[in-house]
Amino acid sequence: MEDKKKKSLVIHPFLFAIFPVIFVYANNIHYLPIVEIVIPLGISVGIAILLWLVLSFPLNKKKSGLIVSLALVLFFTYGHLYIFLNYDSGIESEITRHRYLLPLFIGVLIIGVVYFVRTSRKLNNVTTIVNAISVTIVVFSFVNIGTFYLERDQFIENSNELVTQNMNLGNVEKLPNIYYIILDAYAGDKVFKEYGYDNSEFTDFLKNSGFYIPENARSNYAKSNLSVISALEMKHLTYLEDVAAESKDEVQLSGMVPRNKVMTELKNAGYAIVNFDSVTGKNARDLSDLFLCTNSPITNSELVVELARTSMLHPVYTKIFVGDHRETILCMFSELPTVSQRVDGPVFVFVHFLLPHPPYIFGPNGESVTPESLELGSENWKNKEAYLNQVKFANKQTQQIVEKILEVDNDVVIIIQGDHGSQFTMDWDNPDIEMIDERMSILNAYHLPRGGEQFLYDSITPVNTFRVVFNAYLNGTYSYVEDKQYFSTYNRPFVFNDVTNSLIELEDNG
Repeated sequence: MEDKKKKSLVIHPFLFAIFPVIFVYANNIHYLPIVEIVIPLGISVGIAILLWLVLSFPLNKKKSGLIVSLALVLFFTYGHLYIFLNYDSGIESEITRHRYLLPLFIGVLIIGVVYFVRTSRKLNNVTTIVNAISVTIVVFSFVNIGTFYLERDQFIENSNELVTQNMNLGNVEKLPNIYYIILDAYAGDKVFKEYGYDNSEFTDFLKNSGFYIPENARSNYAKSNLSVISALEMKHLTYLEDVAAESKDEVQLSGMVPRNKVMTELKNAGYAIVNFDSVTGKNARDLSDLFLCTNSPITNSELVVELARTSMLHPVYTKIFVGDHRETILCMFSELPTVSQRVDGPVFVFVHFLLPHPPYIFGPNGESVTPESLELGSENWKNKEAYLNQVKFANKQTQQIVEKILEVDNDVVIIIQGDHGSQFTMDWDNPDIEMIDERMSILNAYHLPRGGEQFLYDSITPVNTFRVVFNAYLNGTYSYVEDKQYFSTYNRPFVFNDVTNSLIELEDNG
């Protein structure tokens, strides 16, 4: 009797529902926090249970289980195979397109369903084998994840240093509202000229509105998270090389955002902190007095998007997710100019737009564009015209924001920066100095009223941005750190190559 029960045990559908989630997570473990698996696991396992229960009414448990497992395997492997055939294998064939590959998968599913429905076999052996396969791959994946966390070195420091130690707030007459606007991958004017695009209309508007824009501005780092966290920490991150040179664990780096020095100390100084649910801002929710433009936890999950991309939803996944992505950015543009009216006292507003960075979802006037992919990686850095269209749209929206803010309050600090530049020429495996220059050339614009401009200088980089702001408006006594550029790659994000002198030499040689 006991043996019979064991033979009848059907666990593989639920394990095949778990495996795709943990497999994709394991392959992105350096970039995604483990909490990301909760929602997709719930969805995947929930659907598997529902299908199994529904099919168990007309069929027995073993047949329904095998049908569900077959459907899950085909559903979750489709995108992986399509991506491999069309991008990684070097095969160029019309047969690998959706119009042929999708019917093939559906045909296999139909054949499998018909077989399991009609067969008179007990299917005990098949169930046992499939159970064993599903247990093996799930256990193997969990072991890999567990090994990563067991061997993980905690290298992000927990600093208790308070930057207010260098500020005399008692002598401050009025604390200005501060807006920190990040335009992701917004290149510098010299790069735009190389693309044949004249961006002077926008930069002239900023200058005429009282902004100071250093010539040939550059980021401190080539990667977004390093650049933004360095600016919010007001220091270089090169110390990480001593403790994390061999690590790719960027999840820990993101863990610095919820306690970053700029927001923490402005909050201590009496500022209301406003963040938006996008890119860096979503990680600072706990510091926020006002958190705006919240996304659905499903469409806002990078793991859910990647699961859809690598599944049978691949042909339509961009259409599923791009709407929320677009609406979030439009919400941020809409809400930003009026947030100071929704809180009492001085306000610090931080907003990080994933714009003009790909994916390309806007035309030059805000037209809806559906991209081929929602990936943020190098594959999307191919369409220069689409990038420039998003630059034009970002310019128009940013100009409206600046006009609306200054119309209400001219005594306001506004900082508009690119976290890094573009990368149309970049070879991350073999970068030369021209590629690095393109990647690190940025817009860096400051509106500092009440004579705050005197604290600025032409070589200023984002790492010194808030040292300047704190000195100018909160009676700070900060010395400036060196305005250096450190290049690192995605494979070795914490191995920093000082390229400052090479970039200066390139600039001097014209």
